[in-house]
Amino acid sequence: MARYRVGDGTGGAMVSPGTSCVQDSSQALYAAIMAIKNQVATTPQIQTWVRTNQNHPQTLRFQQLIELGKSLEKQLAPLGIVRADWQSQAGILAGTGIGKTTKPFQDGSIWAGLTTWRTIMPRQVQDDLAAIFLKHGATLQVVRTNQVGGWQSNITPLAPTVFLGQIKIPFTNISPLSIVVNRVLASLVIPTQQDWLVLILLLITYSIIALPYGWKLGFLQVQFWSASWIDQCLLTLRCLFAPAIIEELIFRVILLPHPSEINNWLRWSLWAIVSLVLFVLYHPLNAKTFFKAGNPTFFNRGFLALALWLGIICTVAYTLTGSFWVIVLIHWVVVVVWLIVFGGITKLDKNQKNHKAHTNSV
Repeated sequence: MARYRVGDGTGGAMVSPGTSCVQDSSQALYAAIMAIKNQVATTPQIQTWVRTNQNHPQTLRFQQLIELGKSLEKQLAPLGIVRADWQSQAGILAGTGIGKTTKPFQDGSIWAGLTTWRTIMPRQVQDDLAAIFLKHGATLQVVRTNQVGGWQSNITPLAPTVFLGQIKIPFTNISPLSIVVNRVLASLVIPTQQDWLVLILLLITYSIIALPYGWKLGFLQVQFWSASWIDQCLLTLRCLFAPAIIEELIFRVILLPHPSEINNWLRWSLWAIVSLVLFVLYHPLNAKTFFKAGNPTFFNRGFLALALWLGIICTVAYTLTGSFWVIVLIHWVVVVVWLIVFGGITKLDKNQKNHKAHTNSV
């Protein structure tokens, strides 16, 4: 029984982002990893045997276990911060006797939930951990809880809430809201050193092609925006939210399955093509409706080509890293540099003045 249901013997049942059955299960898995690490670290015989039998099948399996443990630790403690109750209560939950204290203690604060935010949503945790085990060569058997007592065709699982499954697309069994929630949560992974390297390399790749092409078409000219530094900072901050965060959230995170979900590259590639087409078409449509300052710049052949190239780069970055923050930064840097350094803001201001003049004349 989950600890939160009995309140460590107090009888008080309380559910919070940091205290729930899925958090207890994640803590138990973390405790098991720590127990193995502690046993190896405190047993010189094991270390000596591993060093002298590096090609032994048992050693190779142990190395696989180490890599699995690293992946699981990254998932269970995404910020690199281990909750105090996870450290002190590991022995109680796992039955290993390893822990800083035997006094029951659970941290149900919001901060505790944030430090283990990837283990808040039960379905997301199940999917993420299953994917990690599968990638490391494990086998997986799924047992539906509604069929534990045996198969009965008239029994079907029920979605827990309206938001997480009860609203479905008509004539299908697809729950769009739960899919969106799971994809957004999966994308909020903290970038690793390798992810930062991918970001830098893809920005360089974008620049190598975009700059010569934009100059050749005459769309890009070095034209620094002469506004005050306060205005430049405000524009930079505004571009972080729109377009960078909003567009990447819609056209990459929500439309594309998270890379950890990919089991059919052909199907995923088709979704990627659809998202790229929508991403490019969105800009002239936006210029015609809500963002009048984008007309006619967003209809320019050079702009559309560079937007397509940006979409491709962000799609590749998302595929390689699975991180929302990586693609937001790429999009943000490209847009800010275009606006402030390559005359983008001058074009949009001119369009805005022409639109106002045309409106007043009508």
